Amino acid sequence: MRFQSYLVFSILLISFLPATVTAEPKQQTIAALVQRAEQGDAQSQFILGLKFVNGQLQPKSYIKAKRWFRKSAAQGNADAQVNLGVLYYLGLGTTQDFKKARQWYLKSAAQGNAEAQYNLGLLSVNGESIAIDFKVAAEWFLKSAENGNAKAQNSLGVMYFHGKGVKKDLTEAYIWMNLSAAQGNQQAIKNRTQLITQLDPKILLEAQDRSKEYYEKYVNPFQ
Repeated sequence: MRFQSYLVFSILLISFLPATVTAEPKQQTIAALVQRAEQGDAQSQFILGLKFVNGQLQPKSYIKAKRWFRKSAAQGNADAQVNLGVLYYLGLGTTQDFKKARQWYLKSAAQGNAEAQYNLGLLSVNGESIAIDFKVAAEWFLKSAENGNAKAQNSLGVMYFHGKGVKKDLTEAYIWMNLSAAQGNQQAIKNRTQLITQLDPKILLEAQDRSKEYYEKYVNPFQ
């Protein structure tokens, strides 16, 4: 049986605009956002970068997105740092550079950003900018999983199933896949369904009980 991990990089689609701002006329809202960004507000710079990525500002421009992400990232904005890393990883608006991607992921991950931690795990799995190292990958997936990242939870479950970077443990595999599935991760749902057929009923009951404990620690606080 082959289990798959949801190994996909994605640019964060996050909006931090408060309701009071979104209620303003569109042009006024954008103008105010640009003004704040030009004045050096890191969060406004990050949001402006997202709008260029998402096409909410036309023409859509990864080059302009990179410019604003970089300004925000330089001020320590963790979300801007991971998104800048993704642009470097995918070669959007810049030359593809896994090493620079990793550098920005590390800055973001150091602040506890779960997406950056997950992406660092992927770099270790794929051997991009560094040698393939499943142990290091598992460590990053664990950090991300404990911060509520559903993709990392599924990936960690897959590693426990295969015994890659961690000791093979079907109970742990089920628990992490189950947490990911509870957050709607479709690949985790498929993996969990297959794994259940291999588990002894008593072990399954134990894993389900422990899942409740893990859920309160590693999912519920991030909802």
